[in-house]
Amino acid sequence: MKHITVSRRAWLAALAVSLASPFAAPVAAQTFPNKPLRLIVPFPAGGGTDAMARALGDALSRDLG
Repeated sequence: MKHITVSRRAWLAALAVSLASPFAAPVAAQTFPNKPLRLIVPFPAGGGTDAMARALGDALSRDLG
């Protein structure tokens, strides 16, 4: 098997990034979130996990709008 030098590996990585960059623009243009998010907590209500999930949900609601 042929060994690839570090400089050649860096050149190939730069080439791959430059070829993939046009496909990133449509993804960046999408809005998030475009529908309500649902936070699922697999533990019963009233426990510590529930309280943390509610606090997290409130904070995410404020931050994301």
